[in-house]
Amino acid sequence: MGFDIQGTELKRYREDPGVEKLVIPDGITRIAPMAMNNQCDHIKEIVVPEGVTYIGYECFWCSKVLEKVTLPESLSEVTDDVFYNCPKLHSVNIP
Repeated sequence: MGFDIQGTELKRYREDPGVEKLVIPDGITRIAPMAMNNQCDHIKEIVVPEGVTYIGYECFWCSKVLEKVTLPESLSEVTDDVFYNCPKLHSVNIP
């Protein structure tokens, strides 16, 4: 998949054609600001694994078909506008 990972931080994701469910790799503890914005044109579901503690601002911004996000219990900080302009998002579990 199109993951740019530095250490334990997901810096950027570039969508792979045909992917509708994105599972963030195990071992990630942080998702950088704007890591996926405008890069998820076909992603309907995102699963963030246990161990992630931080999701940066505008991370999923403008994910037009995103419907569901699963967040881990380990999450301690979600910053501004993470789900801004995600018109089809109807399910986010917030631990």
